[in-house]
Amino acid sequence: MEKLEHLLELGGTKKDITLLVISGIALILSLTKAIPLPFDIAWVSIILCGVPIVLEAIIGLVTAFDIKADVLVSLALIASVCIGEDFAAGEVAFIMQLGALLENLTVAKARAGIEKLVHLTPQTARIISGGSEKTVPAEQVKVGDILRVLPGESVPVDGIIISGQTSVNQAVMTGESLPVDKSVGDEVSSGTVNQFGTFEMRATKVGEDSSIQRMIRLVQSADAGKAKIVGIADRWATELQEKVYKTLDSLEIPYERVDTDEAITMEDCVLIDEKLKMKMVKTLFLCNRQQTLFYLFITVGDKPFRSKDFSTALGISRVSFAPAELMDKMLGTKIGAATVFSALLSSAEDVQIIFDRDVLKEEFYGCSDGTTTGYMKIKTDDIIHKVLRFAKRNHSVIEV
Repeated sequence: MEKLEHLLELGGTKKDITLLVISGIALILSLTKAIPLPFDIAWVSIILCGVPIVLEAIIGLVTAFDIKADVLVSLALIASVCIGEDFAAGEVAFIMQLGALLENLTVAKARAGIEKLVHLTPQTARIISGGSEKTVPAEQVKVGDILRVLPGESVPVDGIIISGQTSVNQAVMTGESLPVDKSVGDEVSSGTVNQFGTFEMRATKVGEDSSIQRMIRLVQSADAGKAKIVGIADRWATELQEKVYKTLDSLEIPYERVDTDEAITMEDCVLIDEKLKMKMVKTLFLCNRQQTLFYLFITVGDKPFRSKDFSTALGISRVSFAPAELMDKMLGTKIGAATVFSALLSSAEDVQIIFDRDVLKEEFYGCSDGTTTGYMKIKTDDIIHKVLRFAKRNHSVIEV
């Protein structure tokens, strides 16, 4: 199967465009019957566009019993050929492959955006301490540190200006074409560029909590793999997402839901919070150095995470973020979609569920439904006393 997958990926986008052009011409000739042939020339489209769809469906079924839209399309293609509707079969194959190509191009554009964001991530910061200035790696900045930013430099972390005034280019965050004037008391975001004056700022969000890092994580939600035929059938085909909504329906738990595009911006995050009239929780998948102990930590969305504080509260050794492949294997999600609903999966049995006490103080709980396109608002009591009880999962509560 691996060789077959490799064969299908050969040639890339240029091959896909070429096959689509040839198939499109064949369909036009079939419709107009411009060239008399002993067979319907629509078969060119069926072979060039339809066969890859059928092969993708077979690979998914054999390797992972993955029933997605390509399986349904394959059945439609085969049925059309069986009843003699060759043009219809070729037309469906052409349209679906055209959609897959457009999606490929969209994903590639999103990935290019990620690379640009990574390059914009500040590497160093100027910390002011005891009247002296020293340059340190940006990841070493802590909340409350006083930083100095010179003209032409990128803002290393999120913070508030405490002295000086300047104009800041915020295009990377907001898309604004003109610099925005900033003075004492104004907020500045990491990754934005100081245009003119020197200013000093107090760090408020650092590391993974900074705006630029959060944006990178969200954009990484875009699937970088070979784009498959994606539709409604795909979106509801994951085991976790099915379990989430079946469980909520069976337990008669009310919820509000907001849908977004997969590669979302910072403005979209704000829009989600506004639509649900609350802030999403922050769900982190953590593990020890040996990757033998795993934790799903749910904390307040705007609270900075410090590994040391978490480890101290639990009385364990220092933890770090678990690899993305383990998130997929154990939680049934990918980066940007970690959720407490993973407790419904048997693969997450070895993951300890830890709540920040501040989360439990809120009436409502906002989180992902297990995807990067669906977010929901649900009563906190329903999560604790209904969902987790239904899943037969215990949880711990800590203060950090």
